[in-house]
Amino acid sequence: MFDILLFALPLAFVFLALLLVATILTSSWRWVAISVLIVSGLLTWAWLDHSIIASATGSKGEAGEALALLLLTISTWALGIAVAVYAAGLAWWKARFDNR
Repeated sequence: MFDILLFALPLAFVFLALLLVATILTSSWRWVAISVLIVSGLLTWAWLDHSIIASATGSKGEAGEALALLLLTISTWALGIAVAVYAAGLAWWKARFDNR
């Protein structure tokens, strides 16, 4: 578990940078939220697809399935970490600067 987190943190920084760039380039945070929902939906679809294939009777793992599952896990953790840090930063920013 800790190994996956070590691989997920650098990718989380990339996702967080993309979120910050999207915040600067778009007119509101709603576009960022929509893009996060789209990427989260794609990851959910990939997890559902994996679980359906893995639960099929007589299903044997293919050669690249373990690597794909590892990359999917790392991507999911990284997106979750990046969105949590982004949301915490946005909440702090709103609390700090909107009360003036």
